[in-house]
Amino acid sequence: HYVAPDDFATIFDVRPLYSAGINGSGQSVVIVGQSQIVASHMSTFSSYFGLPATNLTTTLVPNTQDPGIVVSDEQESDLDLQWTSAVARGANLIFVYSYDVTDAVQYSIDQNLAPVISMSYGDCESSSARSEAATMRAWAQQGNAQGITWVAASGDSGAAGCYQASSGHFGSSNSSLSLAVGLPVSVPEVTGVGGTTLSEGSGTYWNGSNNSTTKASALSYIPETSWNDSVADGSPSASGGGASQFFAKPSWQTGKGVPTDGARDVPDLAFPASADHDGYMGY
Repeated sequence: HYVAPDDFATIFDVRPLYSAGINGSGQSVVIVGQSQIVASHMSTFSSYFGLPATNLTTTLVPNTQDPGIVVSDEQESDLDLQWTSAVARGANLIFVYSYDVTDAVQYSIDQNLAPVISMSYGDCESSSARSEAATMRAWAQQGNAQGITWVAASGDSGAAGCYQASSGHFGSSNSSLSLAVGLPVSVPEVTGVGGTTLSEGSGTYWNGSNNSTTKASALSYIPETSWNDSVADGSPSASGGGASQFFAKPSWQTGKGVPTDGARDVPDLAFPASADHDGYMGY
């Protein structure tokens, strides 16, 4: 199976919010990237899944290099933008990009563009200077003071956060299998998002056919387990996570299952992310 927008709404019980008129209207979300995007990809996505047209503005960070179209980065931004619009259907989306995605983050915070910033990029701590981590934390603290929630992906190489750390201009790929987490996800003031896998087992969670308008077929919530497709894929392919080498455990990070290791642990939350099982559809 694959996940369409209305599948997500069913699985995670978003429909009651829509029924109550809560769909992101009046709110704004920044998605940061490092490539131009193709606007028709958004309209095709919305039309195909029976969604309303997206209110999208695009901003190149002033006085920075225009990266043009970088295929892998453009695909990443398509995924982020399309699925933000799939859930927060009435929100204003602001795509901010530059040759270096960190410029887009800093600009979005300095300009106080939106109360939420979504970032799918990261670099591993082990290849980053402590000063770089401190700079990102200063941005996050400024954003928090302004009421901004910065959400960042925890990576897709499991506990080996330096393995193929990222694509594009931010970070560089390598084959290190050492334990590591990423930046900016390890910053205590950043909300780190990891991945799970839907686990149907022998249950019946899907209709035998898709809705003709929305293409959805999910019937209810589907149990989840940790995402780890490394064996099947032959290389690290799992939710990033582990202990920061730069940041101590924040006072608020307590609870069942939280390691008593004195370090900032990531991720903070997770939802389905496997590309090999019930992946998200996009255009």
